[in-house]
Amino acid sequence: MFAEAKNSCALREEIFGPVAAVVRARDYDEALALANDTGVWPIVGICTTSLSTRRTFKRHAQAGL
Repeated sequence: MFAEAKNSCALREEIFGPVAAVVRARDYDEALALANDTGVWPIVGICTTSLSTRRTFKRHAQAGL
């Protein structure tokens, strides 16, 4: 697990093995931008208590959830 991996190679390069990169975003827009800019990660997710935020993120993320 890579914690606070916002500028890490873990988000930009393919790594073989079970890997998770965890990034804290300032707000929804930054979270969506980070998710759509990863390039090599086929699955992204968001942790939120808001069901509407989760649904909106799912619609706009260019990766699987």
